[in-house]
Amino acid sequence: MFFSSEFVNDWQREASTLEREWDVIVVGGGPAGATAGLCLARARHRVVVLERYRYPRDKACGDALIPDAIAALRKCALAERVASNAFRASTLQIHGPARAVVEIEGRFWTLPRERLDTLIAQGAMEAGAVIARAKVIDIVPSDSEVFVRLESGETLRSRFVLLATGADVALADRLGLVSRTLPSAVALRGYVRSSHRIESLLISYDRSILPGYGWIFPVGEGLYNVGCGVVVGTTSPNPRGLFERFVGSFPPASELVRRGELVSALRGARLRCGLDGFTPPPHSRVLSIGETIGTTFPASGEGIGKAMETAALAAEFVSESLRRGDDDALARFASRVESELRPKYLAYRIAESWLARPWLCDFFLSRAAQSSYLRGALAGILEERVDPRGAFSLSGLLRSYVD
Repeated sequence: MFFSSEFVNDWQREASTLEREWDVIVVGGGPAGATAGLCLARARHRVVVLERYRYPRDKACGDALIPDAIAALRKCALAERVASNAFRASTLQIHGPARAVVEIEGRFWTLPRERLDTLIAQGAMEAGAVIARAKVIDIVPSDSEVFVRLESGETLRSRFVLLATGADVALADRLGLVSRTLPSAVALRGYVRSSHRIESLLISYDRSILPGYGWIFPVGEGLYNVGCGVVVGTTSPNPRGLFERFVGSFPPASELVRRGELVSALRGARLRCGLDGFTPPPHSRVLSIGETIGTTFPASGEGIGKAMETAALAAEFVSESLRRGDDDALARFASRVESELRPKYLAYRIAESWLARPWLCDFFLSRAAQSSYLRGALAGILEERVDPRGAFSLSGLLRSYVD
């Protein structure tokens, strides 16, 4: 919908043209799957990424790239390419239930997922990965290889398989790779074109939409990604009703719509958050990565950076196993996810618990608006250089009165 001619796809192969044997098959071509394909291709392995849709394909998402995603793109040598297509903001505003506001300085990019996913997949293709359109219907691992059956009738085989199917965990569940199949949250977003100008990324926990949250992310040229999310189980999920209350009650959203129009259909998505349901893989030749194992952050719904991180990590272990001719290295994937990635979700889990108490959320944001210490701590949490337990604590609040 928002694509220019430079993103026309002439490089995605069809399933019928594929070779039958590979070093690695990646199922799913979003940020996690394409990143895995890119890393493995750069390590000189024969890898194919199977994406069921043709690029550019849309994905309901906030389109925001926070520091961890920017860092992951930089490690993939794609940051400059993405930055040249992205809207870049230097501030993030967090609005509380009673309209308390704190502004955090940092580096934030936004880019519609049809563009972002296409750019990463193109990067993987340029590195030597094959990108193909195919729907996988079954995965059968054995001691020495994995068979992948396609809806079109072909059967491929490889030494290893990486599952990057997002919130669709049917294949992962069949293989015992997830312990929770239900989503953690649901979200809905649409694109608004407006003459009203908002230059910051906005996240709102307005009282009118609690226990849900909303966002307004500018993506450039007067276009805005506007959406809402709600944790499953906190209330009966009704994202459309939440969206209508958000644009009707939250002043920046109301003004955006008053001076503009919705230019896309509202599109929903399921979210898997906080590594909820991640379980050590029972099959040493099949790993799940990205949102399939719950890499989306609670409270904010951002998950691109951590999806890419798990993909790069899995690719590292798969590459080591391929070089050594065994699967011993893959056994360390789960422990690395637990030791290196799970702690990074702590701030978002704490924030989610505080948001359940509107008065506490407003008090914290009011203090942060007045305290350079708390604002710096929040910026540091986003950049993953500050322990969140310092800011989200009684001692942190007390320190905000001094610093």
